Amino acid sequence: MRLHYLSPQQRMNENRRRVAEYEEKLTGRMEELLRERRHRLALLAGTLESYSPVKKLSGGYAFVEDGNHQALRSIHQIREKDTVQIHLLDGTLTAAVTEIQAAEGVKNE
Repeated sequence: MRLHYLSPQQRMNENRRRVAEYEEKLTGRMEELLRERRHRLALLAGTLESYSPVKKLSGGYAFVEDGNHQALRSIHQIREKDTVQIHLLDGTLTAAVTEIQAAEGVKNE
């Protein structure tokens, strides 16, 4: 019996069995990792899309700059008769400021 276990044929068969077992484990682990990474990528892609300027613009929002190409965040950055650039989804408008109105309940800077 011991000689049979030590025979080259028996050892080759045992090694083949082990290789097949390791291959199966490795394949399973790689598939699991791919699933995890695809899921993580999908989550990150969704997060990235939520920050997309194009998505914001397509929702009806605009990006407004003053004459020096500085983003406007407050009425205190602009004066009447100044020119502004209004960036929309499909193009840019140039407009002159004719009136500035402060929002109610907002403190002046």
